[in-house]
Amino acid sequence: MNLKEIVLRSNLYGTRDASICINGPGYVTAQDIILPPSVEIVDNTQHIANLIEPINLCIRLQIERNRGYCIKRLKNFQDGSYPIDAVFMPVRNANHSIHSYVNGNEKQEILFLEIWTNGSLTPKEALYEASRNLIDLFIPFLHAGAENLKLEKNQHKVTLPELPPRIYNCLKRSNIHTLLDLFNTSHENLMKIEDFRIEDRPKVRRFGIDGLSIGPILLTGFITTIATLAAQPVTRESRLFHFLMLAMYSGQIGPFSCQDILLFFIMWELELIPVYILLSMWGGKKRLYSATKFILYTAGSSIFLLMGILGIGLYSSNEPTLNFETLTNQSYPGVLEIIFYMGFLFTFAVKLPIIPLHTWLPDTHGEAHYSTCMLLAGILLKMGAYGLVRINMELLPHAHSIFSPWLMLLGSIQIIYAASTSLGQRNLKKRIAYSSVSHMGFIIIGIGSISDTGLNGAILQSISHGFIGAALFFLAGTGYDRLRLLYLDQMGGMAIPMPKIFTVFSILSMASLALPGMSGFVAELMIFFGILTSQKYLLMTKILIIFLNTIGIILTPIYSLSMLRQMFYGYKLFNTPNSYFFDSGPRELFISISILIPVIGIGIYPDFIFSFSVDKVEAILSNFF
Repeated sequence: MNLKEIVLRSNLYGTRDASICINGPGYVTAQDIILPPSVEIVDNTQHIANLIEPINLCIRLQIERNRGYCIKRLKNFQDGSYPIDAVFMPVRNANHSIHSYVNGNEKQEILFLEIWTNGSLTPKEALYEASRNLIDLFIPFLHAGAENLKLEKNQHKVTLPELPPRIYNCLKRSNIHTLLDLFNTSHENLMKIEDFRIEDRPKVRRFGIDGLSIGPILLTGFITTIATLAAQPVTRESRLFHFLMLAMYSGQIGPFSCQDILLFFIMWELELIPVYILLSMWGGKKRLYSATKFILYTAGSSIFLLMGILGIGLYSSNEPTLNFETLTNQSYPGVLEIIFYMGFLFTFAVKLPIIPLHTWLPDTHGEAHYSTCMLLAGILLKMGAYGLVRINMELLPHAHSIFSPWLMLLGSIQIIYAASTSLGQRNLKKRIAYSSVSHMGFIIIGIGSISDTGLNGAILQSISHGFIGAALFFLAGTGYDRLRLLYLDQMGGMAIPMPKIFTVFSILSMASLALPGMSGFVAELMIFFGILTSQKYLLMTKILIIFLNTIGIILTPIYSLSMLRQMFYGYKLFNTPNSYFFDSGPRELFISISILIPVIGIGIYPDFIFSFSVDKVEAILSNFF
């Protein structure tokens, strides 16, 4: 029978008697309940049971007004009574949002509350009851002189996470109020708690996916698959090469899916091992130099990451607190938070990279095998951006608010500097590498804007560049396989004998310079709107940042179109034996088209990416306003 779902309304406390008396066959609904005058039914059509036999059904009911979820015991079952768990939870859902507005010269905020109830009380009554209960909870703190010692002893304990009412009440009756109490309770004692099962014990998640991580995780899987297919021409130690690529995939997907900050560091470091071996064994003549430089930069900066993790994990807690969800609600003294922020920023600035810590990237991309470059440009750089949002922005919002103007300025300078430097590079792969550094500047600006539009744009730019950067390195590698040339001043005339490579390279170059209809255009446009709509910066600051970004946007087509002209136009390569000139095969066309589809698809319908990230972005930004 569906008695538990019947919603009643009454202004009186205590127990009231009610009954049901009906002859079958027929349907039993809520309107068949005989109630006292002080109680009414919210929905009289609520179904209770279906009588299929001509019997007389008589049930005596006891109605009570209370709160929470009350479990009834089967103690007096033999006397004809049948207890039913009582559900006293009329509020179905509650949401809130805070909006700023200007009243004259004063900036004010307004709070909007959205409350859904089951009808047993109105949203206004629910708000009144909740406010009264909250006041009752805080009244003891006004007279806490005698209890200060007790509070100080327990101030470091972490309260239980959000649990179903039945489990929460079971633990509360056994004086288990915190995670520390729960973990200190043995398996045997937990099993002695009535109505509690061992599978109900809350578990701290080590891995998980949310709106911030699902995009990079999907990107990692896609680019790794494409890069593995692109590595088919590798013949020297090919099994080891593919094993290391899959090991690199495991290390890269780990930080995106970790919900434990120490595990985040472990996966962050494990990823360096296969990358170093790939760089040192396959690549150009200076591959050992570039591999050593890479490991010194990235592993050296990880010391600051480890120190920061240990600091925020051990601060103000008797037990290490390493779970991201718990750390999100933790606060720190201003100076200490700035120190933590600077340590994390240094680590992520190397990986992203942020100038002047970028010098490892052109050397590494210039010497690595192009399938390794696809993983480096498509995924590795995004780990730095992800860490900057996940740790610096989400866990340390006050320090991020202080550093965000400098991030905006640094990102703008990086766009101009890297674009100018890219224009002067003779090596094709180094030119693409510096273009990646320039595009990372837009991500830095989006993160520093502290606006939902800007942060969503930074996330989209991260995913967009993952596709475009990987594709450009792949096409540069296919050209090198044919011509054995990497210097642009030695190329020229590839368009006629290789029209397919020319077409795909041209489309992706247009995507790199943010042509409308491509994913890069939407991302950069979102970042621009994020700057304009940011509430943190003054108008003159916004104008300065947009002016600097405009210079970078002008430089981008200059180096992109110059690269196209030097590679595909002219007649230099016609003096080379014709045996080198053969166009893309089915495998290379499949890889190119597979990357082109999401680049164009996201440019046409970017809401697919935003549908994942928008809620998480709002949650992160709620710490700033």
